[in-house]
Amino acid sequence: MNEFVDYKTIFEFIPESYIILKPDHTIFAVTNDYLKTAKTKRDQIIGRRLSEVFSDTKIPLSERCRAQSPIVNEAGEVLFTVYKVDEQVNDEQFRMLANLMPQLAWIAHGDGFIYWYNEGWYKYTGATAKQLEGWGWQSFHDSKELPRVLEKWKEAILYGKFFEMEFPLLGADGQFRWFLTRVSPVKNIEGIVVRWLGTNTDIDDQRHAKKLLEDKVLERTNDLTNLNSVLESKVAQLAASNSELEDFAYVASHDLKEPLRGIGNYATFLLEDYSEKLDEAGKKKLEALPRLVKHLEGLIDGLLYYSRVGRVNLAVKETNLSKVVLDVVDSLSISLEEQRVEVSIPKPLPKIVCDQVRVGEVFRNLIINAMKFNDKAAKKIEIGFVEKDPPIFYVRDNGIGIQPDHIHSLFRIFKRLNRREKFGNGTGLGLMVAKRIVERHGGHIWVESTFGQNTTFYFTFEGSKQLD
Repeated sequence: MNEFVDYKTIFEFIPESYIILKPDHTIFAVTNDYLKTAKTKRDQIIGRRLSEVFSDTKIPLSERCRAQSPIVNEAGEVLFTVYKVDEQVNDEQFRMLANLMPQLAWIAHGDGFIYWYNEGWYKYTGATAKQLEGWGWQSFHDSKELPRVLEKWKEAILYGKFFEMEFPLLGADGQFRWFLTRVSPVKNIEGIVVRWLGTNTDIDDQRHAKKLLEDKVLERTNDLTNLNSVLESKVAQLAASNSELEDFAYVASHDLKEPLRGIGNYATFLLEDYSEKLDEAGKKKLEALPRLVKHLEGLIDGLLYYSRVGRVNLAVKETNLSKVVLDVVDSLSISLEEQRVEVSIPKPLPKIVCDQVRVGEVFRNLIINAMKFNDKAAKKIEIGFVEKDPPIFYVRDNGIGIQPDHIHSLFRIFKRLNRREKFGNGTGLGLMVAKRIVERHGGHIWVESTFGQNTTFYFTFEGSKQLD
């Protein structure tokens, strides 16, 4: 007997909640861990039937205790059975916790029969326990929503899976409010659902706020769509207007050249045939006429070319920009040598897909501009690029620079910022043409300058693809 008592003592110190029952379900022994969890004493439960110990809970006995192993004699008769008891908060503590929850909460048996609701459910619905018990909750559902709720709930019960759904519930005030319902299955060691724990969270205010937000977004979207339609119409009108202006410039420029040529020729004839009959003042005025005609022809040619740049399709292909720039510099070599201009290219320029001829004209116009507006004894032009995506190209000079308040006027047609007699003839179209070509390649052009020291034109060809 003493040996048996020693084993029993060892059992009592097992760090888990276990109970040993006799065949008639009277408690023979319990572990200290169980006594601590249940907050009871050994002499209060030893010899009592298990059903008496758990009489204060609605949780089925089969869910609280799981048989672990029987103890049998030599004849195979069961003397005792060892049960493991699930550790749980006692009912009173559970009720207090559940009733303090902001959500509605409930518990159902494995078959979906709801046997307990927290106080929140009774307060919200104004119903009695009898009205809600089992499947009575259906009377507090919207009849239009109930069929889909039942279908999904029964499917969850059938397959023992988590349930989540939004639906309205009828309140004591006779109004429906929307709730987010989540139900988790509680399974035993065999994987069978023994009960369901459910909560209903009020999301009615959130749904209304979401609806208001969606309505506002829809309203703004419609406004933006309408505005976009107006803008597209305006852009189309502007494009048509620009096209008409380009057509007019082309036709007008072409038609003006013929009478100008006639004026120039007549001035030459007058000088040849009647110079002896003119005084010196008359001769000087007549001699100025061909020069003016030539300058006006240059303006018309520039206008024709500018119009053509906007009309002709780009012939894009793989282009070695280093070769393009070297060819442009070579074509300007005589002027560069005469004006003692040093051109440097710090590193090879990348290959890109672009219109080779047009891009060459951009570099040509910018180099000519840099060469022309430079009063330094040692004139310098640097051509390079910054490694970005897309690359940023530049043409930099050490010339006269540009006053800050004049920068915005650089790309205006026929606009000159300096006196013609000081920095040579020109139409003022070179920068406009460069800007048009850059923009037709999807790029941008801008300038940075320090007056009296230097100017740098930066530009990109964003619509072109850089090649490795």
